[in-house]
Amino acid sequence: MHQNNPSRPGLGFGTAFLGVLVLAGCAVGPDYQRPAPAALPAAWKAGSPWKEGQPRDAEIKQNFWEIFDDPVLTGLEQEATTNSPDLRAAFERVEQSRAVARISRADLMPALSFDPNGNRAHYSESVSAGLKMW
Repeated sequence: MHQNNPSRPGLGFGTAFLGVLVLAGCAVGPDYQRPAPAALPAAWKAGSPWKEGQPRDAEIKQNFWEIFDDPVLTGLEQEATTNSPDLRAAFERVEQSRAVARISRADLMPALSFDPNGNRAHYSESVSAGLKMW
């Protein structure tokens, strides 16, 4: 049995009013005429201060610290690269992890295998199935 909730009078009226407003928003007046399409240029060209971006994130930036033009920083970088055996080990660990990642990604690719296999058996009619009869 359904009973009206006395603490919410006008809930049905509010819902109906909201529905009418939504439907009225979809209506178009009788004198509506679609605007003519605007003329678009065949190609767009940027002005002179702009240039097309060419991302180079994948490139390894050798000697990036030289843009700071600091001889102390350049000397520290040279000292770190020549005197650090840990740097070479770290490089090898990075290469090893990249190789592991490539191997792991290989499982995501489709695999194709071909295994031709045949079997031929000929049983003599004179021998019964495993039973010796003398």
